[in-house]
Amino acid sequence: MKKVIERILEKGICQSCKIQSTKIMEEYADELTGLHLCELCQPWVMTSRNVPKEVNGIQIEDEELFIRMFKEVEGIKEPENDTDWGDLFHKILPNKSKYLQKIKTYHTIRNDWWNEYDYYEILEEIVDYRDGISSMEEEYRGLLDEGWHDYANQIDWERHGPLVIGSHKIIIKPCLMDFKKPVFEVDGISLGENIRRISNGLLADLIFDSIMSTNILHDSLEIFSRIEYTMRCSPIHKFPLTISFLLQLLGEIIIGEMGKELQYKVLAMNYRWSMNVDPSRNFFFRDKDVWARAFLFLREIIAGLESDAIIEAEGILVKGISGIWYTIRPCRWGAPWSVGIVGRGPLCIGMLRGHMFLPIGDQLASVVLSLRNDLDVLQHITTLIPYMSEENRPEPLEVYGDID
Repeated sequence: MKKVIERILEKGICQSCKIQSTKIMEEYADELTGLHLCELCQPWVMTSRNVPKEVNGIQIEDEELFIRMFKEVEGIKEPENDTDWGDLFHKILPNKSKYLQKIKTYHTIRNDWWNEYDYYEILEEIVDYRDGISSMEEEYRGLLDEGWHDYANQIDWERHGPLVIGSHKIIIKPCLMDFKKPVFEVDGISLGENIRRISNGLLADLIFDSIMSTNILHDSLEIFSRIEYTMRCSPIHKFPLTISFLLQLLGEIIIGEMGKELQYKVLAMNYRWSMNVDPSRNFFFRDKDVWARAFLFLREIIAGLESDAIIEAEGILVKGISGIWYTIRPCRWGAPWSVGIVGRGPLCIGMLRGHMFLPIGDQLASVVLSLRNDLDVLQHITTLIPYMSEENRPEPLEVYGDID
């Protein structure tokens, strides 16, 4: 690492815009970041969110692979239902994966209304049954809270008979009165406490699958209750996945059993969804060539303004035609940049929606030119008007408040 840094410093090449740097910023070319940056790029790069050290408790050991996977999953939206999950697996699994046909077949069976047992009818029965037990638990808690312990202990906990679907007898027992009582019984076999937390959708899926196949229900319940509990402790999604074999497949991918590339691809998707990382303003996830060209263009704009634009350690200073000096500073959160007036504080200016996803260098070039020509853009950036002298103020026109 030291030799690489020494070579970068010797050449004086900015790792952001690729120009021969006139200033050696050694404080940013160290073993921690390994970056050498010119005076223009430095503040904008250093506010970028770094590649995470871990995602969902999984250590990110190969940053380059994670960045590559981050770019590959661009445009994949967070799933909102089981159909979305099926589409997602079609996008991330190899084209010849054995799982793709299984996903298609399962969706066909699950949505086949001609089956004797329908998944959605099973789900409705489970929801009704659990709602009934929940109302009993609420009644019990209410009596306890009001001091009616004797009445609470006389509640007929057995008035809900076993839920029978297919050949299975599923008894869901409340555990408030006696924690030693089983929460689930399936075909006469007592199951553990974690089963109580299994989601209605997944429970319906496992019952449906056991009816349509030779799988033993109580074995599947034990296995998938642990899987679902683990996934809830380290969430990879907002919508709970209820297709059992896809849930198991997702778990195997996350822990790396199907290879690091697929593991990082799923982790990168979750990182995108949860952190809302914008590659157009993030140095580590950028398109290197596009990013570099944008900052070179920004440098040309600033150079063309000569003494009316100054590159400084905290960002950029621009002098408007009005004589007002403006500051442009990077933001770590929210908008990528903020504008202020020297000696007067922040100024409310936003980028037009269509320009928000331009590379940060191009956005800054537009901001610099707009602020330089402040008198010409007053009708579009009306927040500038209060700061203008009387002779410079225009007649009121349409209010935009954005940069063209």
